[in-house]
Amino acid sequence: MDRLSQESNRLICRSGAETVWVEPWGQDTLRVRCTVNEEMIEQYVVQGETYQLRIKTDTGTMHSVVLKGFAIPMRAIFDESKKLAAAQDILRNDI
Repeated sequence: MDRLSQESNRLICRSGAETVWVEPWGQDTLRVRCTVNEEMIEQYVVQGETYQLRIKTDTGTMHSVVLKGFAIPMRAIFDESKKLAAAQDILRNDI
């Protein structure tokens, strides 16, 4: 069954395991993303006056380009127990 919803300024359509997001992206532009796996992270960085995709993944570790030394395992973003462990690790390491 297809399900259409809205979160903030983003339209979301879910159908089975697939998800499609449609959202504003700059002036007179729409950004459309889709995935079969909802647990996907995209990291963008500003280069000049535009956003450039730095990484798109659902595994591994995300490293901050702003906070030197800050990193978080991808699973910690989606899994509560791993999120707690990552937060405790961050506090122990005092970035």
